[in-house]
Amino acid sequence: MFEKITIMSVAGQMARHATSRQSLISQNIAHADTPNFKAKDIIEFSSEMPEEVDSSVFRATRSGHVGASEVNSLNAQISETNFPADPNGNTVSVEHEILKSIEAERQHSRAIAIYQHSIDLLKMSIGRGR
Repeated sequence: MFEKITIMSVAGQMARHATSRQSLISQNIAHADTPNFKAKDIIEFSSEMPEEVDSSVFRATRSGHVGASEVNSLNAQISETNFPADPNGNTVSVEHEILKSIEAERQHSRAIAIYQHSIDLLKMSIGRGR
């Protein structure tokens, strides 16, 4: 039902992206001592905005708002990180992975907040809100 509402669709994609990124980060941390393991990451969600999203939905009305020029394609691309390798060939930086984990958690929380506010607006529009 809510798939046709663009903001709900984007919020769902944003939450799924954060979940995928968190999963990849946990795999990196789990292999922090594995010889020759290369740390991986998923590109940022802002780089993955779907092309099929109507750009008129994302028009900037104030400074700092999302612009239509930021709309690209949705393909979760996994890439290796550029950290120098340890003597055993491992490129995982636990400190950096923790920071990425915090970013992913914030992104997921932001997506859930957007989704919840959208639900609240829909409830208010049909007279069942607060």
